[in-house]
Amino acid sequence: IQQQICALSQTPPADCPTTTTSLENNPQAVKLSLIFIHDFWSDQTTYSVRSKSDGSVVFAGPTYVPVRNGRWKTTLYLLPGEYTFEVYDSGNNGMKSDQGDGR
Repeated sequence: IQQQICALSQTPPADCPTTTTSLENNPQAVKLSLIFIHDFWSDQTTYSVRSKSDGSVVFAGPTYVPVRNGRWKTTLYLLPGEYTFEVYDSGNNGMKSDQGDGR
């Protein structure tokens, strides 16, 4: 829930991680394209990018309102390092279903 609050709030709480888009002009930043193709249950899918060194969340989403069977693309900018990309499914039914082809 904290990730959603941080990602979707117009004025996020002070303890929220800064967004990676502020790194866009940093010459050390690495550009990462992220594409989600949602299934019918798009509202059940969230994700985060965590720093592998300390586990802190450096980006969380979605930062949009998911559309059923829709496609969404964004660009993240991360400083060099190791990260873990985590996808969560609150319905515990996977991202692929008979209703759509989520990947």
